[in-house]
Amino acid sequence: MLEGLFIVVVYAFLYVNVQSIERMVGESREAHLPSIQEGQRTLLNLEYLRHSVSQMRQAPNEEYLRSTYTGIRALLAEISFDKRVDDSTLRDLSAPIRELYDSRNRVVQLYSQLLESVHAFLAGYDKVGGRLSAESVAALWQNCVNLTENSSTELRERIQRLADGASAAGKSVLAPLAQRILRLMDALRQEDVLSRKLNGSILERLTAFRVAASSSEVKLIYSELSAISQHAERIQQIALHLCIGLTCCLAILSWLLHHHILLPIMQASDVLSDILNGRDVRRYPSSRIRELDRMIQALPLLQRDMLAKDARSSRLEKVQEQLKSMSFRDSLTGLSNRRALDLLLKGGVPDECVAILMFDIDLFKQYNDSLGHLAGDEALRRVGEIAMSYADASCTPFRYGGEEFVMIFQGEGAQPDKVRAVARDLMAALASANIPHPASPWGRLTVSVGLAFRAPGLTSLHETLDQADKALYRAKSRGRHRVEEMEDATPETGPTFKEA
Repeated sequence: MLEGLFIVVVYAFLYVNVQSIERMVGESREAHLPSIQEGQRTLLNLEYLRHSVSQMRQAPNEEYLRSTYTGIRALLAEISFDKRVDDSTLRDLSAPIRELYDSRNRVVQLYSQLLESVHAFLAGYDKVGGRLSAESVAALWQNCVNLTENSSTELRERIQRLADGASAAGKSVLAPLAQRILRLMDALRQEDVLSRKLNGSILERLTAFRVAASSSEVKLIYSELSAISQHAERIQQIALHLCIGLTCCLAILSWLLHHHILLPIMQASDVLSDILNGRDVRRYPSSRIRELDRMIQALPLLQRDMLAKDARSSRLEKVQEQLKSMSFRDSLTGLSNRRALDLLLKGGVPDECVAILMFDIDLFKQYNDSLGHLAGDEALRRVGEIAMSYADASCTPFRYGGEEFVMIFQGEGAQPDKVRAVARDLMAALASANIPHPASPWGRLTVSVGLAFRAPGLTSLHETLDQADKALYRAKSRGRHRVEEMEDATPETGPTFKEA
């Protein structure tokens, strides 16, 4: 409940501050910037107007003059849309600009007539027989093109001099043309003076108007920038408060996350580690978050399942160990069985010094026939006990099968003298046990023993076991109740035996 209320308050705080910032930015963008942009556009248009008025006075032909005048009227119309501009000032400028246009139009027409008259004068001069050099003609046309006050005086003097220097017949032709040129020059000079005065007056008024507009624009820009600055300061304060509020919200949110989520998860992780490692759990954590608390409540069930699983695993391991032990141990005698012997023969013995003692109970079938199988099993247990008494780190006894037993010696215990001594002790121990055997010529239970020693690096365990078996067969074939030892075999002589 508290967490939900906290989220609602944070959202409302962020929404109000963001809306305030957007409103102030919108006011600055929509209320202040357009005024500044419009004022700057008006100043630029006034500057273009001054430049166009200056260009109109220097228009070389009627087409250029007409396009310039059209542009000036368009600029006046655009400037009039600015509500801060006095319309009467623009209306007062319209008439002088129109007069300047008409004056400059007359100047262009008079100038064109002047050029035509000069051309007619030069053509008439040629007809009356006058001759002018190319330099004189070029200078004359240069005065016409650059018709300044000095050049107009030079043009007047040149025309007058050419007219006065002609013949009487030529003067009658050239005099009217010269008079026309002079009249056009006078009219052109007067019209140019008028246009210059109009242009100067218009430019002065435009300059004064632009200065006034610039002053008011500066004041307007200052006021608008002041308003924008105030908005910027307010936005900065709101942004600062927003950052502080966000920092506090993040701190509180971090604390809530740690207290209600991270801390219970860490405690649950510790409890889970204790459960997995088999340690006692003293206290289970809790959480105000429903989903997390449901997960934590499953930990006791998990612990009970783990304990039950560990108990089952322990029992299973014990059963497996028992089964493994039973699979490699003879149930009657307690000795290792034939499977354990095969595994040892397959894996090998690290010591090179190895000896194998194999013995067999003499006439054991007759023993079973005369005394019964229960007595036979008891006899096998007694023989197994005697063989087990020699078991140590260097000697491992096995029940090979039926009444046959194997003892494998390795390391120091595989020395021939020690193995022979074990064989004699084994026969003596069995004799001292004095187990009756009615079918035996000795009247008691006896064994036949075969010994074989592995030559270092030459004979495998299987070969050594085979040699011990052959030695045992040799002992049984030579009357039983004796020990036979396999000597080294050669390809020429084969295996040889000797009585141990």
